[in-house]
Amino acid sequence: MILGQNTSGACTIRNVPHAPAPDSVASGEAFLSGSNALLRYAAAVAIGAGNVEASFSGVRAFYRGAPNDEALSGHRLWGQGLRPYSFQEVLNSDWIAELERRNRVHPRHSVDLFNSLRHFVVTFKDETVECVARALDIKHKNEELQ
Repeated sequence: MILGQNTSGACTIRNVPHAPAPDSVASGEAFLSGSNALLRYAAAVAIGAGNVEASFSGVRAFYRGAPNDEALSGHRLWGQGLRPYSFQEVLNSDWIAELERRNRVHPRHSVDLFNSLRHFVVTFKDETVECVARALDIKHKNEELQ
């Protein structure tokens, strides 16, 4: 699998519980350090606005770039539940399967190293962010509640 290549259709996508949808105007900020990533973005007004921090730990792969919202239907996961302005998780991920396949040449390869990985997709106005990581922590600071 190459990022951007169509999938076999085995993947399914669901919304991540407690992960606010991104605003339909702004994109997020991403920071990578070692095996950690931080994604900050403005939450959609429909769910109370505010700011969101998504902290990914045990990051194995990270992508930030095209497609934007106008070309999202060209994404390899389109038609399997991928939606604009959303924070979603890919179940039975093609990307995780490809990472595992690439690692098979390692003399101490174990598929168990990949079983706990999760594949997240966050779609914004101007870009898409994808992250394969072991864990996710979401903090939503709703300014209207303060």
